[in-house]
Amino acid sequence: MKSVFVDTSALIAIENRRDNFHSQAIEIRKKLKESQISYVTTSAILLEFGNSFSQLNLKPTATQMIGAIKRSTKWSCVSIDDNLIDKEFELFKKIKDKE
Repeated sequence: MKSVFVDTSALIAIENRRDNFHSQAIEIRKKLKESQISYVTTSAILLEFGNSFSQLNLKPTATQMIGAIKRSTKWSCVSIDDNLIDKEFELFKKIKDKE
């Protein structure tokens, strides 16, 4: 099964009707739902999404979305730890040095 990586901006655009990319995000989500695609995100992205919806009136939306992602069999959530962050940073530095 193919996977697509979902970042914070995608989650925000899906849930925030005032986001400039809301309509596009909804269309992409519809197309992906029709396919055999699974979704991958990280614990850091879920945390960032939750923080962006931390106002009291938005918090229920974030908790519902995060809960649905964690329960879904179509979603995988990679836990971010210091080892992984260090490896990512080393990769980032190497790519940056090539420019």
